[in-house]
Amino acid sequence: MHAPFIQINDFKTTGWQAWLDKEQTIESTPIDSKNKDSDAVPVISPEGLEIVNANFKLDVDEVRSGDDWLGAGKLYWQLEQGQFTLQPLHVKLPGGDISIHGEVTAKQEMFDINLQGKVTNFDYGILARRLDPNTDMHGKISTQFNLTSIANTPDTLMNNASGFIGFAAWPKTFEANLIDLWAVSLTDAILPNFTNDDPSVLNCVAAGMDIKQGTMAQRNLLLDTTRIQVNGLFNASYADRAFDLYLSPKSKKAQIFSLQTPVEVHGKFEDFDLDVPWSAIFETSVRFTTSPVVSPIRWLIEKPLEQDGSQSCERIWQGS
Repeated sequence: MHAPFIQINDFKTTGWQAWLDKEQTIESTPIDSKNKDSDAVPVISPEGLEIVNANFKLDVDEVRSGDDWLGAGKLYWQLEQGQFTLQPLHVKLPGGDISIHGEVTAKQEMFDINLQGKVTNFDYGILARRLDPNTDMHGKISTQFNLTSIANTPDTLMNNASGFIGFAAWPKTFEANLIDLWAVSLTDAILPNFTNDDPSVLNCVAAGMDIKQGTMAQRNLLLDTTRIQVNGLFNASYADRAFDLYLSPKSKKAQIFSLQTPVEVHGKFEDFDLDVPWSAIFETSVRFTTSPVVSPIRWLIEKPLEQDGSQSCERIWQGS
């Protein structure tokens, strides 16, 4: 199929969902009394993938979300002998694009999932304006992922996932209560601990995460401002929805009597606490006391870090 124009706002999907929540049950209503003894099978289920073979191709010249122009797009998928193949979903964005492909295969009562995707320079203000047309929220995100998993719903996809996820964001204006970009919301909560006495501007935040059976550990983690860089150690369990994060700030140029105290963040994805470990307080005290001697030496032998670390963020989300 070919369409010259698609307006996403024309699709009224409020309240629709492909999978039932855990607490929900299927309510079936007989459609034909002649078939009342047959068992209804949800289309989006391991059994449903076996019902039919199909091919679908859609090319669109222009995609819009309200007044936002997304560019051209295409969606190709195939369902054959219990395997759903996305090859690919592609949307051409101003300055970037979205490309996702993968396979989903029925495996007993579960889905065997293999997904690869890459998003470059997506303005998340498009999502925000779908919720609030008057918002000023905007910024860029880029991400790539290569994941395999065994799951039965999107909610459990990451519980058994293995692979890699890279993510970077360049926030300009952000409203944490409007859309849920967890990494940006976390940064918004953490950043004041490092910049209360320092008028830094956030350049970017980036992470490269290796995942094995739902357990995630950082390959690289960076929060970059105009005056400091913050590196971190991160691990998380999707099954428990819990994480631990240790962040250590460093001035881009050596400073005398600069505190730069590390911070620990731990808890659930939805509810986390920040604290300063005693070891970090001791480390900061020693660095603060010795800074009049150490900082002048660093000025002579060290090259200051770049004011904008966006290139480092680019490398991290791409896994390099």
